[in-house]
Amino acid sequence: TNMTCTSTGTHTATLGLYTNIGTVVGTHLGGTVTNTDPANYTGLKKIKICHATSAHDNPYNNANASMDGDVQGHDSHHGNNPPRIWYRGIVGSWDDIIPPFNYNGVNYPGKNWDGYGQSVYNNDCTIPQGTLKVNKVTIPSTDTTSFNITGTGTPAASGAPTFHNGNTGTISHGNPHTYTVSPGTYSVSETVPTGWKEVSNTCNNIVIAKGETKECTITNTKYGSLTIIKNASPSSDQVFSFTTTGTGLSDFTLVDNSDGSNPSKVFTDLLPGTYSVTEDNASGWDLTSATCSDGSPVSAINLSAGENVTCTFVNVKRGSISGHKYYDEDGKAETTNDRHPVQG
Repeated sequence: TNMTCTSTGTHTATLGLYTNIGTVVGTHLGGTVTNTDPANYTGLKKIKICHATSAHDNPYNNANASMDGDVQGHDSHHGNNPPRIWYRGIVGSWDDIIPPFNYNGVNYPGKNWDGYGQSVYNNDCTIPQGTLKVNKVTIPSTDTTSFNITGTGTPAASGAPTFHNGNTGTISHGNPHTYTVSPGTYSVSETVPTGWKEVSNTCNNIVIAKGETKECTITNTKYGSLTIIKNASPSSDQVFSFTTTGTGLSDFTLVDNSDGSNPSKVFTDLLPGTYSVTEDNASGWDLTSATCSDGSPVSAINLSAGENVTCTFVNVKRGSISGHKYYDEDGKAETTNDRHPVQG
């Protein structure tokens, strides 16, 4: 504050009228005072505090409070019991952050001076935050399935909140979710939907400092399926046996004893890869075709992520011809009572 003093001799400032020790510039009857001369007055000592506002986007302001009455006034500001430091989602008011100090032999213990309060105070009365961006990669990349995620973490400052915008979210391929967090260590897990496999997750024990942004990625592969259809002509109780190769497949049998439908065997939750299905020989039957919907041979079925392939095996039963040899005594076709079987 600028002020003008006209005086002769020495004068003492009254305690409480001034609030700092500074320098003065000017003239008096005794000579010229320069800006290098110390001010010859002493007022109340001040201390920096974080003064609680009522604005969630700017919950604290820097303020200087005198160590006697002003601090006591700030101590009772809002008056929550117990006192509260701002956090996202807080309902109602929050309280000032005041460091402990000693004034005229009296110790003030401080207010909201836990790890969280000190982190705010030491960050110029601004809530210290970082961000964690969680990305999603799906195989195939064209799939738009959404995945629910949940974050957990431990703040570096005791008493600090972890997630400032909630610890849940959804992600899909090309659509990440960004958490706002207090400095600390964080992990993110997901709820894996039916039909998917989580193949990697880099969102574990990520350390985030004040003002820092980090990213992590959760990758999922969509399961495929393989359906084997048996079409036998004619329908019968013949049991057809199949052998297979590939993780997730097993040997099986099929019986096509109905003209109305063809039996099938379905394998689900298959990862991308190469599979094979072989039909064992069935006596009296010919395998006339074995084809797959994606064009793969049944000996090397190339299954992509999320692909559903159907392979059909068609069998035809062999026929038979039987006959008997006769001797016709008169050689006439119109007479039959003179015919005798010929042996051999």
